[in-house]
Amino acid sequence: MMICEGVLIYLCGIVSIWLRFGDGFVDILFSHMGWLKLLLSMAVVQASFYLFDLYDFQMIRLKSVLIVQLFQALGLAAIALAMIFYLTPKMMLGRGVFALSMVLMMSMMLGWRLVVQWLLGHPRLAERVLIIGSEEDAINIAREVLNREESGYEVIGFIGDDPAQIGKSLINPSVIGVMSDLENVVESSKPDRLVVALSDRRGRLPLDLLLKLKVRDEITVEESESFFERLTGKISTVRLRPGQLVFCRYH
Repeated sequence: MMICEGVLIYLCGIVSIWLRFGDGFVDILFSHMGWLKLLLSMAVVQASFYLFDLYDFQMIRLKSVLIVQLFQALGLAAIALAMIFYLTPKMMLGRGVFALSMVLMMSMMLGWRLVVQWLLGHPRLAERVLIIGSEEDAINIAREVLNREESGYEVIGFIGDDPAQIGKSLINPSVIGVMSDLENVVESSKPDRLVVALSDRRGRLPLDLLLKLKVRDEITVEESESFFERLTGKISTVRLRPGQLVFCRYH
């Protein structure tokens, strides 16, 4: 993500020089070290984006928040670059290039970010998640995924214990199979990830089958606690273990 945006920011600078100087932009880029000055501008802009959490999609799920954060980040970058140019005039790219590049960056970054948000929330591009369990922990996991469309996950259903539950909607996805039929459910639904959300796993969790599915079908198998932590940046309190407090990743 940062690499792609760095390239786009750099291209905005090149286009700005070309629009300002026409055919002379090649001379500006190489004879006057324009390429190095553009790298400086790119680094400042991306540092500003980082400060305003623009690389944390959980912080900018709303388009209105995204637009405000973009304006603020580019405003800070413009101030920082103006100070650098004032202190070291040799770093300026030329009259009018700075303002033109800021306008291009705002337009390009806004369009790019909206496209990325749409792609991350598109169900066809999302990673298909099958939740093993139908209790409170499993429902909470599904709710968190549904509330984070930009996370890139799609819950396709739950695996329960009672055949009478099949077809029952627990939140939005429904129970699509039972533990004894897990292999057939996986073959028909083709999930990319299995999230184990069972309160009591003794005698219920088919470890041999999970290992076979992981090796044969290259399906990721993950505990609900680690999935919840990675998805939300928080620690699940449903089955909190002391080790989680030590090894959790704080955000």
